[in-house]
Amino acid sequence: MSLEKGIRAILLADGTVSGLVSTRIFPQRRPTGTALPAITYQTIYQEITEALAAQSGLRRSRMSIECTDDTYADTKTLRNAVTAALVNYSDTISGEIIDSVRLEAAVDLEEDLEPASGSVGVFRTIVDFIVFHQSS
Repeated sequence: MSLEKGIRAILLADGTVSGLVSTRIFPQRRPTGTALPAITYQTIYQEITEALAAQSGLRRSRMSIECTDDTYADTKTLRNAVTAALVNYSDTISGEIIDSVRLEAAVDLEEDLEPASGSVGVFRTIVDFIVFHQSS
């Protein structure tokens, strides 16, 4: 199973996160018309660790998770829930052995849907995590 499916499973299993987004957790981009709040995720890069004689199987991946909602405060609430669910996570889930999850960076963004009208669009927080993992 892939790291992405494992991360999604962790977020769905967390009561706080799933209480906020239900099952609105999507790879790469949020489908048009999807209700908010929602989460999208993607692997930014993956390094495969080599041992002296062969591949070790250990991977270091940077995962980007985007939290989107109608208000800045609600977006931050979702970001905090995602961070609490993932930071220091260590277990086997969806066929992926996750050894460690560390918070790497975060950035807040605002998406202005109708610039001419002056109306505010949605708020996004992108949170990057470093995940050490291996397939079981």
